[in-house]
Amino acid sequence: MPSLGTIAIKGKSGRRYVFKTYPLETVFKKDLAGVYLLTKRTFSEAAKTQRHKPLMLGHNANLREPNIDTSDPFYADANCICILVEKDEVARQGIHQDLESSGS
Repeated sequence: MPSLGTIAIKGKSGRRYVFKTYPLETVFKKDLAGVYLLTKRTFSEAAKTQRHKPLMLGHNANLREPNIDTSDPFYADANCICILVEKDEVARQGIHQDLESSGS
């Protein structure tokens, strides 16, 4: 499935991370590892821009099965998953922590 676009998020370190955005129902390739962000995406047709309200940040060695409980009412508004592909486990944890510490 084609990406809906990209979003950039700055970590506490000041580093900028670029995530590709996809519909929540997207099934990724097996063993695709990375950091993910569940969001509520809105799109302005007139301005051709998207906005994302972050709902959940996580990371997983297999984004095909990110173990997200979308039945949880807190995530009921989620309609998008944004991913940053990263094979290295230590790097994924570092990115996750940098973003979590920033309050993004």
